[in-house]
Amino acid sequence: MKKLETKYRNDELSPAELQELRNRIKSMSDYEIGEEMYQTWMNEKIDVTSVPDKQIDKIKAQIENSIKEEKSNGFDFSRIIQIAATILLPVFIILSGYLYYENRQIATKEMIVCTARGERASVTLPDGTAVSLNSESRLAYFPQTYNKKERKISFDGEGYFQIDKNKEVPFIIDAQGLQVKVLGTTFKRSSIN
Repeated sequence: MKKLETKYRNDELSPAELQELRNRIKSMSDYEIGEEMYQTWMNEKIDVTSVPDKQIDKIKAQIENSIKEEKSNGFDFSRIIQIAATILLPVFIILSGYLYYENRQIATKEMIVCTARGERASVTLPDGTAVSLNSESRLAYFPQTYNKKERKISFDGEGYFQIDKNKEVPFIIDAQGLQVKVLGTTFKRSSIN
């Protein structure tokens, strides 16, 4: 087989030898043919003296150019992700810090809901308490301390409260200096004027 292969590569086969080589190849499996080619490639010296050096250099240059073109034309998604991460990570860190600071500022401020004459409003407090305010009413509380040890609000005006029961965290309404402690109920509160 090796002798026929060598004669084939050197273009020295007779028609009868060519037919014999074809018959042998047809009788072999793909794996056997691959193994035969691999052994030839790895173990035999290939005579390149008949190929001019300029031709070999030209082939090498073409291969190198095609490799460079693949790299330059290829869409390097990982590089874009790295650049985006480099730019966006500091932005996200700064934005997170800013939002944290703003949230802390809001939490320390008093939340106030007011209604003008002829207006009505509904408010749901952080603990789920629902309050419906009638016109010219005012409800205020501090989100940072609300629902920790007590649920304390300041209220002036007229409103309808639906308060969930929670004996451990009582609901306290401060209305014009009068404090009412509520354990959980539904009631209407009107100011005394």
